[in-house]
Amino acid sequence: MDKIDMLLNLDLIKNSRISYRTLADKYDLSVNAVHKRIKNNVESGIIKNFTSKISLKSLNAFQVVIFGKSKSSEIEKNIQILGKNKKTYQIVIAAGNYLYISGYLQDISELDTYSSFIIKEGNIEKPTIGLISQSKILNKDDINLKKLDYKIIYSLHKNSRKKINDIADEIKVSSKTIKRYLSKMIEEGSIELSIDFYPTVSNDIFTFYHMTLNENKSNIQIAKQILKKYYPRVIGAWTFSNLPNQILMNIWTNTISEIHDFENELKKKDYVQNIFSNMLYDFYYFDTWRDELLIKKIKG
Repeated sequence: MDKIDMLLNLDLIKNSRISYRTLADKYDLSVNAVHKRIKNNVESGIIKNFTSKISLKSLNAFQVVIFGKSKSSEIEKNIQILGKNKKTYQIVIAAGNYLYISGYLQDISELDTYSSFIIKEGNIEKPTIGLISQSKILNKDDINLKKLDYKIIYSLHKNSRKKINDIADEIKVSSKTIKRYLSKMIEEGSIELSIDFYPTVSNDIFTFYHMTLNENKSNIQIAKQILKKYYPRVIGAWTFSNLPNQILMNIWTNTISEIHDFENELKKKDYVQNIFSNMLYDFYYFDTWRDELLIKKIKG
């Protein structure tokens, strides 16, 4: 992938229904060029699904990341067991049998039970458990999803770029109504439109950097600074509310030497205490209670 490919993928992660015209204007490309690049990423398996879900914000749900070295000699079996838990939505395998398991919690009280399950079934030694720092939770009084909203989200569940007319034909309401309901959900943040992104399918190198900050440094502010300066080389930077001096970053490079150069550059920053890097090998995605909830809302 080149820089434009990565930027297009990251835009689709944020909003998988963004128009090709908008992307073309943003990056000074033709609509055909944008379409061709995204099509190539789909055909190569870098993008496997254009997805739609009820947003985490509207559900007041929590995200947790549990990571550490697994002692298992049959890691694929462990992953299948971990993925059957309806709280697990993503597992990343890194060098040295290192696992990163991301889950959705409906309530913070579920954390102990879920983390114990992950540690046991993943056979993880010395795990780190991080609660993703959340942006403003939506006021549930401001969210009043109707059955038609849920039907629209479900129609887009595995194909969020579906045309308005096709959604209307499927649900059997007017295109005008679909457009109005969908626009409202996007505006209020009650729908999450994204992609299942498998970057390691490419020939590029993706690495998780664990950064420990010096005392009295804000992990959220530092993460924002890093993203602003190094995006899209840094394709993501996550902070944890329970680990205030930690940042987990996903770094994209084309060569091994770029990894070392970037790591050395970061080590010179006055806010860095230490850095640990880990090359990523594979990504897995799983359906969760959010997907089951969507079906229940349609049937209810």
